Amino acid sequence: MLQVPIHYPQAPHQVCTFTLRCSALLLRAIHCLCARRTHFTALTEDTASESTCPAREVRHHPLETAKTRVQYGYTLHVSVCSRPAQTPRMKARYNVCWFLGVNPVPKKQVNKPGRNPTIRDVARLAGVGTTTVSRVINHSGPVHPETRRRVLEAMEKLSFRPHEIARGLRTNRLPTVGMIVSDISNPLFSIIVQSAHRILLDQGYQLQLGITNGDPNEEIQLFESFVRQGISGIIASLIDDTKPTISELLRGVPVPVVLLDRQTVSPDTNVVTNDHAKGSWEAVDYLLNLGHRDIALIIGTSKTFPGRARRKALLSRLEYHGLSLREGYLHEVDLSPSQGYEVMMQLLSHPHRPSAVIVGSNQVFVGVITALREMRLNYPSDISIISYDDVPLTQLLAPPITIVNRSLSDLGTEAAKLVIEQIHAPSSAVRHAILPTWLEVRGSCDPV
Repeated sequence: MLQVPIHYPQAPHQVCTFTLRCSALLLRAIHCLCARRTHFTALTEDTASESTCPAREVRHHPLETAKTRVQYGYTLHVSVCSRPAQTPRMKARYNVCWFLGVNPVPKKQVNKPGRNPTIRDVARLAGVGTTTVSRVINHSGPVHPETRRRVLEAMEKLSFRPHEIARGLRTNRLPTVGMIVSDISNPLFSIIVQSAHRILLDQGYQLQLGITNGDPNEEIQLFESFVRQGISGIIASLIDDTKPTISELLRGVPVPVVLLDRQTVSPDTNVVTNDHAKGSWEAVDYLLNLGHRDIALIIGTSKTFPGRARRKALLSRLEYHGLSLREGYLHEVDLSPSQGYEVMMQLLSHPHRPSAVIVGSNQVFVGVITALREMRLNYPSDISIISYDDVPLTQLLAPPITIVNRSLSDLGTEAAKLVIEQIHAPSSAVRHAILPTWLEVRGSCDPV
């Protein structure tokens, strides 16, 4: 006769004793326990006399049965040990104990049809731990390149894809980066958004676009909405980066923020911007070399960094050459075609019409060209023009427009890389990335 006390881990104080008369009943009990997926310890005790139940019979008969594989995909691993009896009643003899543990058996084919592979499957195939696989997936820690390669190969072989909703529940952050822009109709932003999206997608992040339409209240609402949605980071082109309230808003955002061609009064913000001075200096030097001295400037608003930087660079370069602007030659405008049209009409009706105009915004440039056509004037014969940024309009016009150029796709790419870097290493130092600008001479300027 065999007595088997079954101890349940959830309630160690509760002990159920089964009296088993044959190994078939033992197997039946094991089946029940496997169905419950419960770890248990079975103590077999020789309660009969040595003659009626010899130790040898107790050792081998149940052991052979216990090694039988059960239908639930588990195997019983059995170890036999002998120890001195712990009670006075059993001092004179030894007791044989079997400790039976229920452990999963590795499947021959991990990725069974109809079953999605798990992180454990990837770890088993790559020969690493689940923590290492998690580091590779989330870029959350150092992993040896060879180990990373094995994990990625295992993921590809199993067609493993992380469950993004589950990841979001664990981290309270979705693999999404929000981008805030003021006007999606601006071709400048469409190029930047597309380049950033490619980088984010390659790193397993989605891009969620928010449009402010030039409204500061909508801008604040978008920041708050992105945070509530649990996104991982934000790329923002602010409407007005001079307001002190903006710095306070950015400090209160609990996720990494990268400013796109903007600079605030606070130095503790990640920024990707351009060196607007170099291209602007080259534009002034080019016109002066062509003999122009009556140069008018139509500059974007000083509420944003590009407008301030371009204005400062153009004026300082003219001053460097000992020149100053005529009265009425300097205009600061909002970024809209209508503003460009109105200002250009004023310049064309000026008593001393300028021989050249530098237009500091591609959107304003649209209005400038409209005014020239309305006045039946041509460039470069009647007036020379330089604009900023290589957008489709500057390429399609004949002759093409000389521009102060920059790589808009690099601007979006660097912003995406920086926000991912900050997501993976939140404690890393604040970084300011500065990209170049240059003058690209085409056919819109003639010598005087």
